[in-house]
Amino acid sequence: MEEVIKNTHAYVDVLVMARGDAVITWEKETFERAFKWARYFEGVYTKLKSKPALAEKLNKYLNNFNKTESVFLGNLKLTFKSLQISGKILKQFLLQNPHISSEQFPLVIMLYSVIIGGANEQDTTDLTEDLVRICQLKGCMSVLSDMRCKLSDDLLVMTKRNDEQSNGHLSDNEYRYNTARELKWADIGCLTVDDVGIMSLAEMLFNYVYHNLTCSGKDVKSLQKKLLHFASQANGLQVIASCLAFIPAGIQQLSQAGPVHKFLLNFLEGYLCNNSVAANFWQLPLRILSCVSFKYDSILNMYLNHLLGWGQHMIPVISLQQCGNTRTKSCQVYQWRYKTSNEMTQGGLDNLERAKTFEALVEHFRALTDGPDYVKRRCRNAIQDVQREALLSCGSNKLGASIWADLEKALL
Repeated sequence: MEEVIKNTHAYVDVLVMARGDAVITWEKETFERAFKWARYFEGVYTKLKSKPALAEKLNKYLNNFNKTESVFLGNLKLTFKSLQISGKILKQFLLQNPHISSEQFPLVIMLYSVIIGGANEQDTTDLTEDLVRICQLKGCMSVLSDMRCKLSDDLLVMTKRNDEQSNGHLSDNEYRYNTARELKWADIGCLTVDDVGIMSLAEMLFNYVYHNLTCSGKDVKSLQKKLLHFASQANGLQVIASCLAFIPAGIQQLSQAGPVHKFLLNFLEGYLCNNSVAANFWQLPLRILSCVSFKYDSILNMYLNHLLGWGQHMIPVISLQQCGNTRTKSCQVYQWRYKTSNEMTQGGLDNLERAKTFEALVEHFRALTDGPDYVKRRCRNAIQDVQREALLSCGSNKLGASIWADLEKALL
């Protein structure tokens, strides 16, 4: 066991070199020795997996390498279980190492038991899987790098636009046009892996629609049917909304994106007229909803109507809460709860309706009022108008509470 533990240092050194520029000096014999170390530890795993005590001892020792700053193994966490695929890990490290020369590359391929130019019946499954994975990672890194560069440039432009509007140099319409013109994929903040996936799908959808509208005989009806089916799929609506909110990096002029955005906007307007499916759209992330609303008046109007209808279905419900430091004395307060027109009991709400809380309503309005001034004014005016109508129609409740007054306070 002591010898195995001692040999872990040699194995880790091999992995570190396989990821770095030290591999430049490797020759055919070096690649073969490195692979022998990997096979050696695969054999260690096979022998010790039936001996839990020794396996746990080795696992703890391997974990020390994960805490050592001088050991750079990327996302790999060394464990006893990882020894089972030591050969696969080594091959992946070498395959994605940018320091591998064209002369060394065939030696890496040979580790997969594949001979370049050899017979067609060779098993290339492992090689293909690793190549696909590495291409995906490199593609993702390239997209993120491109986004970072564009974000830096676009933030400078957006800051300039905001300053010009604040100083009165731009009208609301000019601001809206210029803002839309400068929007890129990078304008989404706090990117996650899911966001990158959504944006990639959105760019593919954008290019597909663009191709169909410009190069495929303009079969609009067929395209609408496909979009309708796509919208019913998981994340389908978010991908469509992302297409409307942002301009792919490959599109250099706003006029090129115009036909695609117009087609998608017409589709979405018709889609949202169907109340049975529109509810799913309003559940999209707030940053997507607000971006689309900032760009298109028709969507902003629908969004505001949805939020105002949400507020009109809120009713105050009395609850008891402890007053001050007195444990025995309770105070009557009210909370806002969503109620449908056909609801008879509190248990009549579905999941979407249950999510319609006062706090969620505030967050939706705040996402809009944190945007451009023209959107903020529209929201304020809409709230004031519906509040005025409620007062004129004597539609107050028994408690005299006003959802709109509470909403305005919450947005201050």
